[in-house]
Amino acid sequence: MYKLLLIEDDKVDQMAFKRLIESEKLNYDCKIVESVKEAKENLLSQEFDIVITDYLLGDGTAFEIFDAVSNTPIIFITGHGDQKVTLKAMKIGTYDYLIKDHDRDYLKSLPNIIENAINDKAKEERALVLTHAILDIADSVFITDIKGNITFINKAFCHNYGYTEKELLERHISVIGETQASGEYNHIKKDGAAFPVSLTRSVILDPSGKNIAIVGVVHDISEHKKIEKNLKAAKDAAEEASRSKSDFLSIVSHELRTPLTSIRGFTNIIKKRLEAVIFPSAPKDDKKIEKAIIQIASNLNIMIEETERLTTLINDVLDLAKIEAGKVEWGQDMVDLKDIFERAANATSSLFEAKNLWLKKEIRGEKHLVKGDRDRLIQVATNLFSNAVKFTESGGITYKIISQLDSVRCEIYDTGIGIPQTMLESVFEKFKQVGDTMTDRPKGTGLGLPICKEIIQHHGGIIFAESNEGKGSVFVFELPMYVDPTWHLEIEKTKLMESARIILKNGVKDTSLATSILIVDDNAPIRSMLRQYMEEQGYKFIIEAENAKEAVANALLIRPDLILLDVTMPDYSGYEVLKVLKEQEMSSAIPVIMISALDSKEASDKLGVVDYIIKTVDEERLSDSINKALKRKERQYVPIVMIVENEENLSQKMSAMVNKEEISIVTSKGNFNDLSLALTYSPDLLLVDEDAIDSNIENYIETEAEKRDIPVIIISATDDKCGKLKLIASDHINKTVDAAKLSESINETLHKKNVRSRHKILIIDNDPETLETLTKMMKDRDFDVFESNGDKQEIFNYLRRSVELVLVQEGILDVEVIDMIREMASIISQTNIESPLYSKIIFMRK
Repeated sequence: MYKLLLIEDDKVDQMAFKRLIESEKLNYDCKIVESVKEAKENLLSQEFDIVITDYLLGDGTAFEIFDAVSNTPIIFITGHGDQKVTLKAMKIGTYDYLIKDHDRDYLKSLPNIIENAINDKAKEERALVLTHAILDIADSVFITDIKGNITFINKAFCHNYGYTEKELLERHISVIGETQASGEYNHIKKDGAAFPVSLTRSVILDPSGKNIAIVGVVHDISEHKKIEKNLKAAKDAAEEASRSKSDFLSIVSHELRTPLTSIRGFTNIIKKRLEAVIFPSAPKDDKKIEKAIIQIASNLNIMIEETERLTTLINDVLDLAKIEAGKVEWGQDMVDLKDIFERAANATSSLFEAKNLWLKKEIRGEKHLVKGDRDRLIQVATNLFSNAVKFTESGGITYKIISQLDSVRCEIYDTGIGIPQTMLESVFEKFKQVGDTMTDRPKGTGLGLPICKEIIQHHGGIIFAESNEGKGSVFVFELPMYVDPTWHLEIEKTKLMESARIILKNGVKDTSLATSILIVDDNAPIRSMLRQYMEEQGYKFIIEAENAKEAVANALLIRPDLILLDVTMPDYSGYEVLKVLKEQEMSSAIPVIMISALDSKEASDKLGVVDYIIKTVDEERLSDSINKALKRKERQYVPIVMIVENEENLSQKMSAMVNKEEISIVTSKGNFNDLSLALTYSPDLLLVDEDAIDSNIENYIETEAEKRDIPVIIISATDDKCGKLKLIASDHINKTVDAAKLSESINETLHKKNVRSRHKILIIDNDPETLETLTKMMKDRDFDVFESNGDKQEIFNYLRRSVELVLVQEGILDVEVIDMIREMASIISQTNIESPLYSKIIFMRK
């Protein structure tokens, strides 16, 4: 509704205006006055949207009321005015000027004029607001024509860029820098100084859609960039500090764990040797010797105990640091807390037995399943049990697992010394312990409970302690319950697998005497200690490598039954070694146990290691891990098939089509160097892509195949045999062959050669003629013959092929190689007892 003031002294005109409002149903609130005096009083006391006034009034003219009108549109109406009056009215700001006519038709146009006047006033007010906003805004605003010439700038623009308005108008906007698109730029001030800005740019269109101007708003982001730079510097500093911390922890772990491993390992070895050899042979009636024996035994026990305590401290510090740094890869398993506490109870049973404490349990409800990291939750339960035992001298511990509405509550009660009320809040802080640690020897590292807190909080739970000093304590944690309708199936499956592992472990035949082990560690004392461990366990053939390159070379050439691999080495890491071995056909199945000062079990799990042992190495733990790695059927001879192929895709396809449990695959490219290296594996069959070799390689393969009695299957794109290989090939197949056809051809060829039953002989002689004669003689008697001129690595490689008889020219081998042959012959005899030759060594004289 518009509020109008009509100033009119003619009663007829007043009535006509009222009838107009009624007949047209105009939404007007109209006030009518007849004099200048009344008009001024109303204009000064209230606001109107529009003023309509006659020119001649009873006490004056309309011009006399203009001073009382502030910002209201005025429509001027007169029947007596002339051109001079009209010009004066328009000059002083009248919105429109109407001439009264006899029939009062002017009233018909009045509603439209009123509507336009009010709308125009609103537009002017908005424009005024925008103008003031643009002029007073802190950001720089510019307007240019379509060519980029400046037509308007605000005060902030002049201030920020250092120009006056006169200096910039009509100049091209490029004077300040890039403005062709919205974005962040460096702009230039009048004095040449550059500063960072954020530009928002848009195009103004006329009603027809034609570009008529460009407006830009420029925001100075100098402070923002400073803050951003400071934040980045702070972030970089924090990341550098985190990296430094991680590097420091890695160095500490390696530099402390490695010597601790040596100290603890050799101390255990010394203790065993003393108890097994030295102490029993000492005179029994010499009191001094008896006292010395007791003291030495006591000292050794203290050394072992202290190294274990220091190892626990190092492990706890690193464990907590990893959790706090967010570098732990958390598992997301369905975990039954009953199973968690049973495992923890088994792990700490020796602690209860040592102090003659009882352990009771109480289970309430049926649902005790949570989602989380199984190993970490076992760590929590184990830490809480260990903590309870440390501070309990009599009585025992009770644990309760209680199902609640949407959570599982676990409570561990002890009958120990309790915790003072003043310390209850601080027991979960690092290195906080009950008692006076200045006078009492700490009973732990002071990190077990903080680790528990971090683990529980990560799982979305809470943990706290309550205590009655002198009577005992209770530690409580709650975790969100996970409800899964199939949870019991997962638990049963887990129990079944555990039962199966126990049966396998108890039923596995001891194969230690037939086992070769590769130890990889850059630390010589660690290698020596592990070798002694292995030898005491009955493993006879131990190979050592002190760096990654030696490790890969030995693994590929020797193909040991087990690898003990360190993580940190000077050339490449153990993980890089592991990746290489897993990618190689000849070594991918070799079980690997990681032994390292670094706690990186999560990464090793992804690479498929059998176990991950953190230094210091526990002999019993290592023995169990090795037995676990070697739990498999007694080894059988597996034929080796070598694929000669330049096309990697075809080689992979052929390899994938072969049953790798029955056949081992070696791949080789069609060149001399690669072929000669691959042939050291003494393959039982060659698959040769005829399209991938030239005539020289073909001659080489023909010669070597005949010399080594290796059957050949030709693979080609056509079905026609060609070249020299066709004379010796046992079969010819097309590249489009399917798996069944390929396997049939391979099995048939190997069967003809009878690689599983023919006895294998190694002839070692540096005289080519003698070697050729003996080889022909043995082949005529249906033996598989391997030849060597005396190279140690080549001999070892052949011996690993289950050679049963060695013929060697007397005098060409040194003692070390002869010992190696005898040792390997002894190992081979354990796995080939059905052989009538029993891996004998026969020395030949010229």
